[in-house]
Formats: sequence, C-alpha cells, structure tokens
Amino acid sequence: MITVPELHAEYNKRIGLGNPKSTFCRLLKQHNWRKGMPDACHTKADPAVQDEFKKNA
Repeated sequence: MITVPELHAEYNKRIGLGNPKSTFCRLLKQHNWRKGMPDACHTKADPAVQDEFKKNA
C-alpha cells in the first residue's frame, strides 16, 4: 500500500513543482482516491502501563 507522503514526493518529482502536501491531499480527495489509514497506536500510549493493566485486569 502506498502512502500519501510517498505519492506526494513522486508527484512533485515528476511535475517539478513544490506544492504543499495539503493541496495534494485535496486533489486526492477530489478524485476519491484517498482512504484514511488508522495510526498504529495512540500517540500517548505507554506500553508499560498497558502491560500492568493486563496483569491486574
């Protein structure tokens, strides 16, 4: 699966313009090519706290 940053970099390389990623994302959305991808984990997740919870739950 290709991600937006990879696609954006290739687009800028081929076109030769330095447009912002937000503009590129709008272009993808306009053509219904963008699908949301969930994060692997929460940004504030603490694995040690999660393990402790699993042991005591």
